[in-house]
Amino acid sequence: HVMVAVEINGIVTKYYDTEPHERTNRFWKLREVTDLQGLALHYNNLGAYALRERDLKKASAFFAISHKLAPGIAEILSNYGLYYIYKEDYATADSVLETAVALDDDSYPAWHNLLYLAKKTKNQTKYNRLTRQLKNKDFPSLNLFFANQAYQQQKYQEALDLLNEINPTSTRLHVVYLFK
Repeated sequence: HVMVAVEINGIVTKYYDTEPHERTNRFWKLREVTDLQGLALHYNNLGAYALRERDLKKASAFFAISHKLAPGIAEILSNYGLYYIYKEDYATADSVLETAVALDDDSYPAWHNLLYLAKKTKNQTKYNRLTRQLKNKDFPSLNLFFANQAYQQQKYQEALDLLNEINPTSTRLHVVYLFK
């Protein structure tokens, strides 16, 4: 996330939260946030960095602060859910991620983390339900995710079909590792 402040005559009047598009470096999903939400997103980012470093103690502290400051932001809950996955507390992870999706049905990270959880816990029923729910959403990165799954199962034509459905100029396209 990138926090953008609008300053007029030396006084910050508004804050915006945005995410850079990974292929173009242009910003997308620009939304106005309060000072408190901006601070919460800052702690969320610190938690995400700690999580990447596998420092679960620091990540937990940052996510707890973030969630306390702004409990209704799906991106915060999505990262908090990922923390619980890493901690192998799958029931809590599921609850947190379902709450994130309920708060923001367009939260790509929350949907992606729910799919990841279903796959990790080998919950095929939930994975299939989520897959059906996501078929009508405009999440190009999920097409990449599903194409990767098809490829791993040696369903090469299905993988190619999913890749061909992606609009490469979509501002909603996240760059992900496709084939390992």
